[in-house]
Amino acid sequence: MTYFLPELTAKRIEMLKEVTPRISQVAIPVKPDNAFFGTGLQELQTPAKSLGVRLQRINMPGPSDFADAFATMAKGGVDAVVMLEDAVFVSNARAIADLAVKQRLPSAGFTEYAEAGGLIGYGIDFLEMYRRAGGFVDKILKGAQAC
Repeated sequence: MTYFLPELTAKRIEMLKEVTPRISQVAIPVKPDNAFFGTGLQELQTPAKSLGVRLQRINMPGPSDFADAFATMAKGGVDAVVMLEDAVFVSNARAIADLAVKQRLPSAGFTEYAEAGGLIGYGIDFLEMYRRAGGFVDKILKGAQAC
């Protein structure tokens, strides 16, 4: 079982564009030490371009960098923010959502992000995914050839 982060992020950008049609520049905060963010952002260029949106990568290594990153986004002409899944971002969803509101930046992210105050949440129900994985493991251990 897996989930595809670029597709989820593309959908978040699309949803933001539906809610705020005039956006043209979307910030994607990333943790520089998370290698997945680099490849994932490349895959987002085509869907973003089709929506008339430019993506701007913003390095946000940790909580002490959040306020400066959001101030930079607001000053740099960013129209909206899309948050990606990372343990630091998920565990600080409330602080990040509060900064987006403070800077008047519409934002989208993982489901927990919206629950913490972000505008849009779209993502995976990890608890349900784990339950389903458990069902697959049970079938495999009982000798199923294909699930």
